[in-house]
Amino acid sequence: MATTDDTTQGIPVMCDLGAIPAGELAEHQRLIERVWHDPTVEREELPDGFGLRFSADRYPELVSFIANERLCCPAFRFTLEVSPGQGPIWLRISGGPGVKEVLATGDIPQLGELER
Repeated sequence: MATTDDTTQGIPVMCDLGAIPAGELAEHQRLIERVWHDPTVEREELPDGFGLRFSADRYPELVSFIANERLCCPAFRFTLEVSPGQGPIWLRISGGPGVKEVLATGDIPQLGELER
């Protein structure tokens, strides 16, 4: 299911870690590892990104991850699908051109690199 629309057009695919409050940055880096690199998480490739399936108990950490990640990576679209009855949670991260590629490689340009 493609979810790209015109709202992502013109937003550069880059990361601005300075957008995350300094006191939250170290914990956010740990969240990235737990969310993105958890070997128990089911992954689904989407036309414009990736979907990750988590157990219901991961909800608070996923909400925290999204809250900061959307500040530093404005080109990413986050969809959180919460199943009824404590069923699984799907986090889908997608966006416009280039988003899927940087998610696949983990090579997201930092703010400032684009200006060089």
